[in-house]
Amino acid sequence: MKFLKTIFSLDNRKRVNFIQNKNGHFYFEEEHFSDEPLEMCWLPITRQLSICDSIDTAIREAKGNIHWLDEEWDQIDPQI
Repeated sequence: MKFLKTIFSLDNRKRVNFIQNKNGHFYFEEEHFSDEPLEMCWLPITRQLSICDSIDTAIREAKGNIHWLDEEWDQIDPQI
């Protein structure tokens, strides 16, 4: 598994990881930061189990499934 890029929300409370698996396919997972005293870590919100043939397809899938990512896309640095 190879992490290609992590994109953070504008408030830095959520993020999306774009990952390439060992077979060369791509997927993404969304996480949020929990500031609960006994957690203080990144926890999964969603893990897109769609297997994508390219990073571009994974990005389109992520933007279609993660509301904040699509809304903030033009305001963040999404270069992968």
